[in-house]
Amino acid sequence: MFEDFAKKCTPVSYKNHRFNLYGTCDGIMLYTDSDGKQYRIGLEIKSKQTTYSKTSDYSMREADEKHIKQTVAYSYMYRDIDTGAPLDYYLILYVNLSKKNWFQTFKEAPDLKCFGISIDDNDRSQLFDYFTEVLDAVEQRQAPPFEIDTWTFNNFKDATAKYLSDEEVAEVRAYVRRVRASSQPDYIKTQLIDAYEDLIERRNKNGTK
Repeated sequence: MFEDFAKKCTPVSYKNHRFNLYGTCDGIMLYTDSDGKQYRIGLEIKSKQTTYSKTSDYSMREADEKHIKQTVAYSYMYRDIDTGAPLDYYLILYVNLSKKNWFQTFKEAPDLKCFGISIDDNDRSQLFDYFTEVLDAVEQRQAPPFEIDTWTFNNFKDATAKYLSDEEVAEVRAYVRRVRASSQPDYIKTQLIDAYEDLIERRNKNGTK
């Protein structure tokens, strides 16, 4: 499978809920072990472009949780056509593209970093549980707690800034302060501070104190 030819919309029936998984996997590889047994292994490629240190052993000890969840969804979507067996193994490959030229290398931050993920039915059930919780929240018109960590990809920034309560904003401010005082990498702290300042700026523009 390759790029646009791999796009899928897969219906799911789970705990009296129905929803669709939509996405495009980067690749599916076939691996044959020494005993001749063949395995289907998914491949997901991610780029890091902000700073070369993104792929250092300090900044990246394991694959991002959101990328793991993405591969869990793909493991169900790209089941074997003949047997219906899911993809139980996945490789998440991070490519560091932040360098000034192709021949520049950093020992502490490799160009490529790869993580092997083993996926089982319990992982898929946990992901589907989350999806059903979202559907239930929509049905009950109950918004989930706001998370400043996902601000960059929030498509409703102005609406979020306008309708957050003062108590919720206070909780966000306290969370950002805790992260600033923690041992988290500087880039995470900077992202959170920038996100919080953007939130407050949009909130002030909306006339919300």
